[in-house]
Amino acid sequence: MKYSEIEDAFLFVSSGDLSEHEAYLDLENQKIYWYSEYGDFEELPGDIEEKEYLFIPHKNELGLGKSLVISFIHEYSSSDIEEIHSIFSRKGAYAKFKNFLEINNLLEKWYSYESSNTETAIRKWCNENGVKISG
Repeated sequence: MKYSEIEDAFLFVSSGDLSEHEAYLDLENQKIYWYSEYGDFEELPGDIEEKEYLFIPHKNELGLGKSLVISFIHEYSSSDIEEIHSIFSRKGAYAKFKNFLEINNLLEKWYSYESSNTETAIRKWCNENGVKISG
């Protein structure tokens, strides 16, 4: 299985709220099935409950949501931690967070930090679930 295929499915699942988008990896034939409440996707297999399918996790399930933001701020701008907690106590937090990053010239560091941690978490998840990946 290519890493990029798992990553694409992970990003799809994580692009919405929990359970809004779903992806399943059929371990037998190495195929990913996609589902969303909002789109036309291939119908999920009828044996999804019986066969060996892995549910591709959402970023929050791998600690890549708010907890990653807090870790980043502790590392790169710890004096702003209260402001970040305040931002994440209201709706529209990620847009406000990205605005904060732009103002503080941290946006590129955030993208690099997020990307690195995402890849590490996905590879760890694959390893823990016996998914052999290449690339």
